[in-house]
Amino acid sequence: RPRLIQQAAELQAREREASELRKRLGKKRGELTKAREALEAIRAVQTEQEEKARLSRELIERFGMRGVQAFVLRGAVAQLERLANRFLAVLSEGGLRLGLSLDGEKIVKEVKVRGGDGVFLDRSLSHLSGGQWRRASLAALMAFRELSRVRSRVDCNLIVLDEVLNHLD
Repeated sequence: RPRLIQQAAELQAREREASELRKRLGKKRGELTKAREALEAIRAVQTEQEEKARLSRELIERFGMRGVQAFVLRGAVAQLERLANRFLAVLSEGGLRLGLSLDGEKIVKEVKVRGGDGVFLDRSLSHLSGGQWRRASLAALMAFRELSRVRSRVDCNLIVLDEVLNHLD
């Protein structure tokens, strides 16, 4: 019997200890839940801050001085390309196309020449014949004049050309 009493006492002590551990576990779970909620709130704030930073960078890029200038320049280059190709189609009877694009602060010029099979092939400006080069240059000049007229309302009815037909094919 004394052994049974001792075992009962040990069992009660262990039950009190287990009860105490359960209480501590409940507190720790509550703390963990609060920590998770706090972490989630921090992550939400971080995501919001990252989105604001991204939006700020995008706004600076698009509406900052360089962004506005680049936007205007891209539009002008695209319009210049359309105008030049309109003139070039007439001057070359559809045999040449001029491509203009921006690469940073440089305007990249590409020329396509219609081959014998009717397919347009890329050519370097330096590989054009004299006549093709003159046609492309004349089309670009007339396009620039038209762009100036449209964008700045500066109208010029005179273009001075020196021996423009000299090297035409």
